[in-house]
Amino acid sequence: SPPPVDKLAEALQGVTSVLIIEQCHTPQFYRYLRAHFELPGQVELFHRAGPLLIRPGEIVEKIKQWSAS
Repeated sequence: SPPPVDKLAEALQGVTSVLIIEQCHTPQFYRYLRAHFELPGQVELFHRAGPLLIRPGEIVEKIKQWSAS
């Protein structure tokens, strides 16, 4: 803290959609980002409480579902 607002703004330049992935019961990281940054375009959230980790294949499947809609 404080969050690197300028660096994230630069990294998101030209981005039209954002997928936020977090291993948490509530979308804490998503809320943190929304409080400090203007996220561009369409924002999708994928979160799940542990103890089982989100697997890479699940992320790929989420991206496929999201891009198909």
